[in-house]
Amino acid sequence: QRPVMLHRAILGTLERFIGILIESTGGKLPLWLTPVQCVVATITSDADDYAKKVLKMLRDAGIRAETDLRNEKINYKVREHMMAKVPVMFIVGRREAEEGKVAIRYLGDAGCEPHQGPATQSGSTVSVPGFCNRRRDSIQALVRGGSGPRAHPARDPAPIAPRERTPIQRLRAAPW
Repeated sequence: QRPVMLHRAILGTLERFIGILIESTGGKLPLWLTPVQCVVATITSDADDYAKKVLKMLRDAGIRAETDLRNEKINYKVREHMMAKVPVMFIVGRREAEEGKVAIRYLGDAGCEPHQGPATQSGSTVSVPGFCNRRRDSIQALVRGGSGPRAHPARDPAPIAPRERTPIQRLRAAPW
């Protein structure tokens, strides 16, 4: 007698996992997992060249970004990209091009980016290299095993308390 496998669902498991992830987050994936991490949208066509320059800086920093140079109202562009769940938007106009900065807007617009403080509030202007350096620091902290910028000892010296064990974990650890 020889066992025969009738069905193997390796891809089906991945599809279920991704479906559960999208359903549980409501489509608002973490920044590292989104296909488009940042959109550079222009207010007027005067800033198109600067938007292309910003896009090149973002891509050089390893951030998956796109530009929106269409001749539409900025509120329409913002709403469209927020519905597409793009986590970060850079709004560029004539004034931002002259200053060499971008106006930043985060998905959800809860006031500021998590764990970053008031310097990165939505609506404030930031320099593109500064934003890219913060992204790089966040990713490096995650790779080292921390929980992002908060895990940096100089910024958050308070120790993180261990999580309470679940009832199942307590049962597994019991000396039966």
